[in-house]
Amino acid sequence: MVTPEEERRPIECVYKNERFRVTGSRGSTLSSGGYGYILGKAGSLEFTHYLFAEEVLFLFERGMLRAYDDDKQLNLQDLYRYLEICHIPLYVSLVYQHLKAQTFRVVRHTVSRREILRNMEFRDMRRELRLDVSTAPILSINSIAFDCYQPDSKFAAATPGLPPTFCVTITYFNAASLLLDDIQQLLKLSSAEGRVPLKIATVSNSGTVIMLGVADFGVPDMTTK
Repeated sequence: MVTPEEERRPIECVYKNERFRVTGSRGSTLSSGGYGYILGKAGSLEFTHYLFAEEVLFLFERGMLRAYDDDKQLNLQDLYRYLEICHIPLYVSLVYQHLKAQTFRVVRHTVSRREILRNMEFRDMRRELRLDVSTAPILSINSIAFDCYQPDSKFAAATPGLPPTFCVTITYFNAASLLLDDIQQLLKLSSAEGRVPLKIATVSNSGTVIMLGVADFGVPDMTTK
């Protein structure tokens, strides 16, 4: 049974096949916050809006969302369990929540995202941009996980602007650390896409998130033979 407090939550979604499909949304929270992605049939103007599991958890904890699996209403403990089902490590979700708590607009990184944004100067590619987010790889250590934008009333999921304020890669305290070669490759990737600043988010055993800025200005190439 839905309580009056839960009824006031403006977003509703249903879990199926490792996806959370949005079944109801009031207001502009999803668009202005950069949440989710769309899927649709080729050549069709119809599409369905989905949320990633880390987004569902964040919105639920903020009192903005209620979630179901068939007829079962999911609670907070359920949603933490669904992170694992959706192949999202807890430390990745902690980084996402840390960034969102600072009111950044956070979207999953894809290799083609910024090229689409550049092409939007010449033609309308809003649909392609929203579809592209669905191709974001499973979040993992030692890759660019998120693109982050400053809080801005002009931000929208379909027109976020270019470039992002910074991008984020994630490491875990108990996991193998980033090697120099790894960092250099990540810096090259961020530079190739418009010299977007790179930040490394590392998560301690206690769940504390520490953000470190990384730059290659004035640093000699230690890998040159």
